[in-house]
Amino acid sequence: MFEERLDPILKKMQGANRHVGRTGKVIDQKIDQKITKEKKEESNPAKEEKESKLEKLQEELKQAIKEERYEDAAKIRDEIKKNS
Repeated sequence: MFEERLDPILKKMQGANRHVGRTGKVIDQKIDQKITKEKKEESNPAKEEKESKLEKLQEELKQAIKEERYEDAAKIRDEIKKNS
């Protein structure tokens, strides 16, 4: 009944007829913590280098298994475990 009258008025006054405001301090703090954590992870060159090395070792492991070089594959596997 009132919806038909109030919808256009609310849209005109507020730009929308639904609440799209803040979520609250607790949620804002969690979001800020997550963003800060992500920034720290992004700016860690040592971690990126380690991940790159692990990816290279994993590719070498796949190749060694494909070529049936199982002794080499075992050594590579151990290296991966050591660096993980």
